[in-house]
Parts: sequence; structure tokens; C-alpha cells
Amino acid sequence: MKRMEKVAEAAVHAPQEAYTAYVKSQQREWGFLQRVTQARGEQFDPLVKAAIHDRLLPALLFERPRDSPPTAAKQWIREVSALPVRLGGMGIDNPKTEGGEARVTS
Repeated sequence: MKRMEKVAEAAVHAPQEAYTAYVKSQQREWGFLQRVTQARGEQFDPLVKAAIHDRLLPALLFERPRDSPPTAAKQWIREVSALPVRLGGMGIDNPKTEGGEARVTS
């Protein structure tokens, strides 16, 4: 979590570099963790909410992180950011939904 906070802080000044650091490093590390452990998707829910949705995405999209309830627009941004880049998304996987697939395909 501390690494994600640092990436989110860096995203304010260098969003492309922070995005690359997340996609090429942190996201792959979580994927490895999901493949080698028997963690369920629900166990990644706090990680997804706190690290990705509340810190990283707002920092990448020049929003201020706040503790407001999710709106329809925020939910849409979360869904679109999970799409592959070739489909107009950001390729930011959701560890909560990707965990089961990672373990099965491994």
C-alpha cells in the first residue's frame, strides 16, 4: 500500500511515468501473487478500493482524492480504465475480478 501511495503522489507531477510504473511493475506483482496463492477476489477488495480507485485513478486523472461516495461517473471511469488500451481503456486490471482467472490459467 505504501508503494501505491508513492506512485499516486508521483502521478500528480509525472502521470505517464506513474502509470507505467503501476502497469509494468505493481500490477504484475499482484498478478504473480494471485497465481501462486489461493487468495480469493474478495480479499483484494480493500486493495482495489483504497489503492486503485481512491488514490491512483484520481491522481492519474488530475482529480483530488476524496472520501465521497462513488457516483455513476466515477464508476464508469473505473470500468473504462479496466478495459485494454486497444479498446480505449487504460489497462488497469481489477485484482478483485482477475484473481480467479490468474490462478486457473497458471
